[in-house]
Amino acid sequence: MLEEYLDAHSMKQAELADRTGLTPKTINEIIKGKAPITPETALKLQRVPVKDMAKLGWIAQHKGRLEQIEALLRFFGVASTGQWRTVWENYQVAYRQSQRFETHAEAVSAWLRRGELEAQRIACAPYDKRSFLAALQTARALTREPPKCFRKR
Repeated sequence: MLEEYLDAHSMKQAELADRTGLTPKTINEIIKGKAPITPETALKLQRVPVKDMAKLGWIAQHKGRLEQIEALLRFFGVASTGQWRTVWENYQVAYRQSQRFETHAEAVSAWLRRGELEAQRIACAPYDKRSFLAALQTARALTREPPKCFRKR
């Protein structure tokens, strides 16, 4: 799973080692199944996606664990980690996905929430089912085109 994460993010083992404070040898041994993931290592690996979210400007990065958790809860619009599980971990959505990579609830929920937050800023006309279905058909056809063609449309 860790190797798939690295592939999906075009990240080298050495970079993950730098980001987590682990040695490159430890990262390599975890990937090869030779070393276990300790609770401490799991926390370090978990912080990497949080750093990515902070780098993208989605959340502020805090040194204190409690402050970082509070920033994440604010981002997801929930009151507790248990509530995150209820709302986001089991979020039922239909979307296209690659069979090459395993999906992770945390990553999917972060991108879905980001989309929700961006959508809230868009002023638009009231929902019209017929117009939506027509636009959906057009959008589906565009997914077969290269990005440079469909982006303008």
